[in-house]
Amino acid sequence: KLLLYAKADDSRLAGLDAVDFDTTAVDAIVVRGFAIRGPQALRSAMHPILLAFDIAGQEADGVISFFRRKDAAIVDVDVDDLAAHPYGGDADRPFHVDDRQGQPLPKFVHVTYSEPLKKYQTGQQRAKRLDSMTPHVVHLNLEGLVLSAQQAKDIAERHLWTQWANRRQVTLQLPPSYFGIRENDVV
Repeated sequence: KLLLYAKADDSRLAGLDAVDFDTTAVDAIVVRGFAIRGPQALRSAMHPILLAFDIAGQEADGVISFFRRKDAAIVDVDVDDLAAHPYGGDADRPFHVDDRQGQPLPKFVHVTYSEPLKKYQTGQQRAKRLDSMTPHVVHLNLEGLVLSAQQAKDIAERHLWTQWANRRQVTLQLPPSYFGIRENDVV
């Protein structure tokens, strides 16, 4: 599953064994082919697969667990816990929302991939946001990963809209009872 069986030798070279991975939350992914050029770190080799199939990972107790991003753990935060209250006070502490105005959001996302209908030559698909005023272009190089044109187009569209949906950054303080929140959880 998820390149881990195919790349078992590489994972051992990276100092990881099969017990260091948990892929039970990821359903089977059919990949028509995946070419890796030259020696690469396991993280670099896996990046195209994780990006293409929207898979995230979390490390806990020395085990890396992979899951579909849509299945990320959701942590509900009680409004009373949005900040510490000194001396038993119950005054709310505001949280800060930043729209990241300095970071350009993409107008185009270009996906480069290996096209099976063109004898595995490089193919490109793109997604475009019509109402964007910036000329910013994001290039996703998935070359070596064999995808259909529709799969590549879906990846481009998902990546385009994910960047727009995630353009806000929220900064807040939580009490120690939320210490178990991990990277890629949804708060």
